[in-house]
Amino acid sequence: MVPDPDSGARGLIHAVNMEETYRRRLVRGRDFNDWHPQLEQWWAAQDYAAILGLLSEIITAAEALQQYDDREPQAYWYVQAAKAHAHLGDHAAAVSVLERWFRYWPTERIRFDRAPQRMQRLLDAARTATTENPETLF
Repeated sequence: MVPDPDSGARGLIHAVNMEETYRRRLVRGRDFNDWHPQLEQWWAAQDYAAILGLLSEIITAAEALQQYDDREPQAYWYVQAAKAHAHLGDHAAAVSVLERWFRYWPTERIRFDRAPQRMQRLLDAARTATTENPETLF
């Protein structure tokens, strides 16, 4: 069998792409999934400003990653941001962040996946929220 002369180039391109994907996942020098324990601590301390500051960076990184490798951002980050906004009484910001997630979800998959259905229910609840108890939304 004759070796494929392009296989080395494809391997190098793949390695570069993986390195770039990893780089785009970094927020404050850490993979954005490594921030879960810190977010849990801030939730326990009710430090919503810190939560929103970090989540803003994570969401921006996740959206940039989606533009690079065609993966939609995890709904989790948007739900957490909406929840923090609701705790601060800013339901308009909660609605905005949930709507923002829909801009990155592939429209051809909306009917076939449960994530958009769940997000739509949360979005509808956030749009009609008048309660002082934000936990009822999430």
